[in-house]
Amino acid sequence: MAMIDPELLAILACPACQGDVRLHPATFVRDSAGLSAEAPTAVLRQQDAGVSADVVSEDQKIICVKCQRKYPIRGGIPIMLVEEAENS
Repeated sequence: MAMIDPELLAILACPACQGDVRLHPATFVRDSAGLSAEAPTAVLRQQDAGVSADVVSEDQKIICVKCQRKYPIRGGIPIMLVEEAENS
């Protein structure tokens, strides 16, 4: 599994329409109370050297909430190029 820094995810925008993006498909947040599905963009949290990061499965993509384009994630790096996006 690759990891996406939540701060990076928060500042990314769709290069085609400048819409907000989220991980797709969404998974769950693991917290002290267990798993929670409250936030639709939540993903598993992992502590790595004291830094929290989002754990991304190989089939997840970054999706634009406005135009629904899906951008691939390769080796934990979002490929935010319009020509690499899947149109929905």
